[in-house]
Amino acid sequence: AKCPELQKVVLDLINTNVGDAGASAIGAGLGLCPQLQEVTLRLEGTNISDVGALAIGDCLAKCPELQKVVLDLINTNVGDAGASAIGAGLGLCPQLQEVTLRLEGTNISDVGALAIGDCLAKCPELQ
Repeated sequence: AKCPELQKVVLDLINTNVGDAGASAIGAGLGLCPQLQEVTLRLEGTNISDVGALAIGDCLAKCPELQKVVLDLINTNVGDAGASAIGAGLGLCPQLQEVTLRLEGTNISDVGALAIGDCLAKCPELQ
């Protein structure tokens, strides 16, 4: 269902069995909320990989009003491709002012970190 007026979402799914299918469903739902300004996804210790991160990155790109993102992917299977997708999604959020990415214990290397940095450089309002 569309949520045209929804502005803030907080999902705490720490240490659950959520995987790529769940992340894709979350991403699809968030992508239907064009007025979303703040998103917190705590996905630490889940089974999400690059596939799920790609879905999350795609949904972020569909939220042009997004101002604040907290994304916790600690101890997941996300790697460089997932990091690049998340960075690309964030780079398409012109109103973005604050980003917190928790990526400890992932498979992200310098390649993924550089991709995130390059994309965030495209956010003129980022503090």
